Amino acid sequence: MVITQSVRCRAFVGRRKELAALDERRKALAKSSGSFVLVTGEAGIGKTRLLNEFLELVRDRRSRNIVNTECLQSAQQPLGPIRALVSELANTVRLVDMPPVVLRALTQLIPERLDVGVVAANARFPLEKDQLFGALWAFLGLVCAKRATLLNVEDLQWSDGSTIGFLGYLAGRIDPMRLLVVATCRSDELERNEKLLASMASLLRARSFFHLASCSLSVALGADIHKNVGGVR
Repeated sequence: MVITQSVRCRAFVGRRKELAALDERRKALAKSSGSFVLVTGEAGIGKTRLLNEFLELVRDRRSRNIVNTECLQSAQQPLGPIRALVSELANTVRLVDMPPVVLRALTQLIPERLDVGVVAANARFPLEKDQLFGALWAFLGLVCAKRATLLNVEDLQWSDGSTIGFLGYLAGRIDPMRLLVVATCRSDELERNEKLLASMASLLRARSFFHLASCSLSVALGADIHKNVGGVR
């Protein structure tokens, strides 16, 4: 599934179609149809500006969770952006209602946000990666069951491997959730970083993945998406 409207002007003047594409994904949340949208473009082309304009429109609508985070080039803590998102969303649910495996995951990622007793009861049992991913997915499911949620992750090209791995895991399971994830990534980094592109394979193949290009599509990324999904939904 690819949204391939291209904007070649570096001033990034025309954004109506891009905003409409994002808003279509937002509206789908009302039908419990989640999506992962990857916004790509050259550095300075206006990816963040597009995202901010979209969020301004969203804030005028019905109440929902909106959480922003970014991947830092100089501080690639494992699951760093995911920790930040979970930390914000922990305030939206009653932790006493969480399943034990979710509490173990939260203790592993954000112990500073939890009651001392909860940490003491769960800190001795760290989860393996597959268990951790499953618990985080379950946590997001509980959050979204209460309120539609928008997660924004900037500069995916600087993310650590664990973050990319979880986002790919989530993208494959996001369809029945009231969850919209919008991530930005520099297209030039995707073109020259084969390791990064390979690590995103499961994300790019996900049924609920959409690609919104704010400049010419990367040949490698575009070919991969077209080969796997065959067009625009």
